[in-house]
Amino acid sequence: LMAAMALALRARLFPARPLARAALWHTPRARTLATIVAPQDPTAPQTPFPNDGILWFDNLFPLRVHKYDYRYLLVDKTATLERLDELVHKMAQVDVNVTKMIPKEKEGGAFVFFNSPSHDESVIADKILRYLSEREEHTWLNTQEIRSHLVEGKPFINDLSIYPSRRVRIDFVGGPRELDMETLYAVLRRYGKIKSMDLVGGKDIPKHAIVEFKHFHGAVSSKNCVHGLVVNGTKLEFSYQEVLRTHAIRDFFSKYSRFLVPLALALMAALTYAIFDPIRVFFITNKLTHRFQFQLSSLISENILNSDIIKKTTFGVFDANDDDDDDFPVWSDVNFNIETLIHTRPEAIVFLAGPTGSGKSGLIVRALQSVPCSLTIDCGGASMNTHTLVRSGEELLLHNLVQNVGYFPSMSWLNTISGSVEGLMAATTGVKASLTTSIQAQIQHVLDCVTRALGLLARKEAKTPNRAVPVIVIDGFTSVFKLEHPAYAKSLLDWAAVLVQKGLAQVVFVADNNAAEDAFNQGVGLVRSKIDIISLADATADKATTYLREHLPGITNEQAVNAAKKVGGRLADIQAVMRKVEAGMTLDAAVDEVIRRAELMIRSTGLGMGTTEKLTWSKAQLWYVMDLLIRNDGEASYDEVLFGPFFNNDEEPLRAMQRAELITVVRAADAGSGSAGSLRIRPGRPVLLEAFRRMASDRKLGSGMNLVTARFLIDRSQAKLKAYEEELTMLSNIHTEKRSQLDGRREFLIAQIGSLSDKIAVLEKQRALCEAVLKE
Repeated sequence: LMAAMALALRARLFPARPLARAALWHTPRARTLATIVAPQDPTAPQTPFPNDGILWFDNLFPLRVHKYDYRYLLVDKTATLERLDELVHKMAQVDVNVTKMIPKEKEGGAFVFFNSPSHDESVIADKILRYLSEREEHTWLNTQEIRSHLVEGKPFINDLSIYPSRRVRIDFVGGPRELDMETLYAVLRRYGKIKSMDLVGGKDIPKHAIVEFKHFHGAVSSKNCVHGLVVNGTKLEFSYQEVLRTHAIRDFFSKYSRFLVPLALALMAALTYAIFDPIRVFFITNKLTHRFQFQLSSLISENILNSDIIKKTTFGVFDANDDDDDDFPVWSDVNFNIETLIHTRPEAIVFLAGPTGSGKSGLIVRALQSVPCSLTIDCGGASMNTHTLVRSGEELLLHNLVQNVGYFPSMSWLNTISGSVEGLMAATTGVKASLTTSIQAQIQHVLDCVTRALGLLARKEAKTPNRAVPVIVIDGFTSVFKLEHPAYAKSLLDWAAVLVQKGLAQVVFVADNNAAEDAFNQGVGLVRSKIDIISLADATADKATTYLREHLPGITNEQAVNAAKKVGGRLADIQAVMRKVEAGMTLDAAVDEVIRRAELMIRSTGLGMGTTEKLTWSKAQLWYVMDLLIRNDGEASYDEVLFGPFFNNDEEPLRAMQRAELITVVRAADAGSGSAGSLRIRPGRPVLLEAFRRMASDRKLGSGMNLVTARFLIDRSQAKLKAYEEELTMLSNIHTEKRSQLDGRREFLIAQIGSLSDKIAVLEKQRALCEAVLKE
């Protein structure tokens, strides 16, 4: 391809023309046209040339130093030699007959055979050399001037595939071969500067010399002009020798790679940040201000979303755990005014907390419609990312953050290359070099770029009256805790605290109650003192009934009340019932289906049925809490459960149940004692209470779980009984005059042993009854 392109370019630069066409250097006098011949057949014997003299002209053609050099295709050889013929006559200024020209394109020159009836060849060579030194003639694609030398030896004409080199080997053939360095230098120096010269051979007489010229033309001219010359009875035979490259740079890098590679990567990273960070800030600003973002018109989007196809598809896709943005009455009880936030200076991080499916995300989506400058970071989006199978958890968080904030270009491939280089260095040098940037550092850099974008916006709009403060929404914050990324969660909290402290943006975290409480409890210093929690609660039964009546006009008030009583006021569960009814199910069937799904969740997540995951709590502990909630109409005292026989002041199982959304812990007024702020335990979702009741009413399942509970209490009672018996035996073996002082302790132990024995007997009867039911 390169050769074809070169030929095409040459055809355009040098169009075909007849030989008789006037050349560049024109002389009006008549002359003898030189005969241009090709190199001789190398198989033919070398005969002495009958010409009076031979001139070697250098730098006529581009020098070919390797086979992939196609510059010679751009040169018109015939035209160049025609011009050279004219130039010889002009330079000599005497009667000269050019009898033959032999071009040597690889070496960039040509032999010119000539004779003169009136002048010696040395005189003609001196005239030509003087002319060229005064005028500095050049040819196409050659930066160096044309040079000429009289050939003193017998040139070796060949067509071997040998390319010129700056180094030549000179073999000493015949004669005494007594050539010293001074003599050889005097012969070769006229052709160019010599870089080095070494005489190689025996102890006394050298056999050959290695001469390296500074430039190619020196080596080429010396070979073509001196080859075959006899000096002091010794014939000199020239040949090219390839220069052995020392690769100093490569050796330097390989020797100091453990220092240079990290330095090069650090410089590359610094250059990348210096060049690309302003671009990233620009794109993040675009994301914040929503400029250059096109959206469907409200009429078109409304028609698409309200189409029957979308509705029918939606019913089968959404799950009961999705946060819906539909208008739900629970919002009317929430003191969340976005207009107040965007027109006041940030004073605290806002946590919009509520149970899963209570409509938090929907509330935020509707609130942000009136905010001119906002940014939403969806932490939960990583779990639905299409790259989940090929990325680690932290990489997913980084990828999701980059997409959400508009961080472009992300240059993630640089970290991949750094990791590969790090692995190669460890394999070759045995030393592990930390070349890659940690995921946490990359996340922090993305957040810093967002801070810079917010700072630029603040400075730009500093003098604008009643300017709207940007709003940063961090949705799905609960998933960060569930996926066990506390470092990422802390980075977001610390970053939000910085934004609030500098007054750059209002920051709203959307999370469930557990994540909000954990963030408040785990926060330190500035973060903990600047958190406001706005809680979303489930709707009351009356509001849930009204909502069902409004959206399902075909049902009666009694049906709506009954459905709301069983399903509760959780938005996601109510809407799941609505979707099933609209899909063709009856209201009772839809309610039963939602309750059945809740039962399956309790069986798998709470009781570990059908899964191999180890539970943080025991089955007996969960069944005890379920039974207590059933007997107390969905609410139990946290302290009663915690200090009861099943937990013994161990809060970890209760916290684990809360994280699994089997229960929820709320603060409420205790009407019985009059104390405010006491902790109460409720089902994780209102529908779970009905699921608890149905599971307890299942004779087989109830008997099985009662059997598990009885065994749990029997084992614990037997452990206590054994400890009491051992202590009583030890006291009985004590012989002392004051033994009567131990009578009180012995009587207590005897009473406890009797009480535990009676309790174990009752539990054994319960266990026997449960086993009998299971055998039916």
